[in-house]
Amino acid sequence: WEKEINTTEDFNPELIELKNMLVSSKLISGAALKRKKSIGSHYITSE
Repeated sequence: WEKEINTTEDFNPELIELKNMLVSSKLISGAALKRKKSIGSHYITSE
C-alpha cells in the first residue's frame, strides 16, 4: 500500500488522511510488538 499511495499524483485529502492513519497504525503496532513489559491493557503472556 505504501508504494501505491506514494505514487499517486492527485491531491486527495481523503487519501492523505488514509495514509496518515496507516502510517500511525504501523508505528504503534511495531512499537507494541517490540515492548518487552506489559503495560496498561496490553498483556504479554511470557511474563
